[in-house]
Amino acid sequence: MRLVCVAIPGLVLEIVSADGVLTGAVEVDGQRRTASFAFLPDVVVGEYVVLHSGYAVARLDETDALVTLDLINGRVGE
Repeated sequence: MRLVCVAIPGLVLEIVSADGVLTGAVEVDGQRRTASFAFLPDVVVGEYVVLHSGYAVARLDETDALVTLDLINGRVGE
């Protein structure tokens, strides 16, 4: 079996700065996850981001985020 790392869209719910390190909560398909915003220091609550290995690595507009989640979850064409 071959393992693959997957990046997944999530909605930024909260941002916390502790000692200059930005972390926070991101909702991914109904589940709350902790993420680092080190690569996106100007991210704001309400934006969609692409999460990879616990890091927000890119911004994504809402339409693209929701379509991607539907594809990942097999909900396309229902």
